[in-house]
Amino acid sequence: MRGFGHADPAQDAHPRERARVEFTRDIKQVARRQLAEVGAAALSLRAVSRELGLASPSALYRYFPGRDALLTALIVDSYAAVSEAAESAAGNSPTGPPSTAGSASATPSGTGRCATRTSTR
Repeated sequence: MRGFGHADPAQDAHPRERARVEFTRDIKQVARRQLAEVGAAALSLRAVSRELGLASPSALYRYFPGRDALLTALIVDSYAAVSEAAESAAGNSPTGPPSTAGSASATPSGTGRCATRTSTR
């Protein structure tokens, strides 16, 4: 059994499924680029299909039911990438996350001690 998120689903798939996975990847790549260029509000399936060289955006509806579904898929991919990066960073540190104990910059006063307020009454 493959681990979640670690195996390439296109590797062992039937040729038709492999083509679907690869085309879905292409759609997301183009959509990601357009999202960076024009923003979420201006992202359109028509523009994505045009950049992919498709005659009509209707072909994309076989992969994503609409623009919002494509945006959701991109968001999910982004969160997965951030999660993988965080896990990798935590795994690469021999002692775990850096500690702020004893650091002068860890306290508001910069002295290493908590700053207390004294009454002037």
